[in-house]
Amino acid sequence: MQPIEFIDPWYYSTAYYIFFLFVCWFTTIYYLGSNGQKLLYSEGSPAQGAAVFLTILVSFFLGLRQLSRDFGDTISYGRRYEYGYTLNELVPFNFKTEWFWTDLQVICKSILGMNVHEFFVLCALVFFGGMLICSLILTRKNLWLSMLFFFMAFQTFTFCVNGIRNGMACSIVLIAVAMIARDKKLSFGPLILMFLALGIHRSTMLPSAAVITSAYFIKDTKYALRFWLLSIVISLVAGPAVEAFFASLGFDDRMSGYHNAQFDESEASKFSSTGFRWDFLLHSTFPVILIWFVTKHRRFTDSEFRIIANTNLL
Repeated sequence: MQPIEFIDPWYYSTAYYIFFLFVCWFTTIYYLGSNGQKLLYSEGSPAQGAAVFLTILVSFFLGLRQLSRDFGDTISYGRRYEYGYTLNELVPFNFKTEWFWTDLQVICKSILGMNVHEFFVLCALVFFGGMLICSLILTRKNLWLSMLFFFMAFQTFTFCVNGIRNGMACSIVLIAVAMIARDKKLSFGPLILMFLALGIHRSTMLPSAAVITSAYFIKDTKYALRFWLLSIVISLVAGPAVEAFFASLGFDDRMSGYHNAQFDESEASKFSSTGFRWDFLLHSTFPVILIWFVTKHRRFTDSEFRIIANTNLL
């Protein structure tokens, strides 16, 4: 496969968001005036097949992007895949490394003979495929709307073209979260998925631990809400100490870099902002307000929602 060249890399994200702006606009027009019937009884509608087709289409569109600095770490991942001399043989499992990510590249490059663009298409298919499978498990009746939420989420585009490894790992964990929420327990399937995700990006240990805790130990969302509020207070009072603790756990090398940037001006230049991130807090507050409103004001007690909500809060 060859990269898409008729769109300049600088305008790639613009084309992506304009396309989905029109898709969301037409979707809104379709559902207006339906009195909710199209939402309640959409299982088996053409929109479900369209959601699968759109997922594949977007995966190829983003996967076949050019190797350009306009896509952040794409160029670094691409060069390592093309010229990485260490990608010649499989590496054994090692809890301290992202062994599965290395092995995946070895399989694709040395065994299957995939070029870098085909490899990125595979990464995009895993990334968006995880969202699709998660939606099929939890919201099959409204697959189209669920996928639109995923496509237009704040970090979806960036996760696919920049934080490639992290995006893939998180999508795999999404499937595990959906399976645990549906079954109300941890089974062999989700455990394997979380294990593989950990082999791609170690930071997925946090959401994996959160969903297990939500399924077995936290039965009331009010405790997770209190924990979320308490974590803000702790971060304000003892932020550096908390950062040092999590950085020492080795989830992500960039976490250590962020912590060091608090005290080193040369390191700080690598980040858009350091210190307490009020912007991150503001961004994360909106789903928290939604969770509080649904569980406390509307008295919604669905167990699937409880597990997902508590996982997000933790």
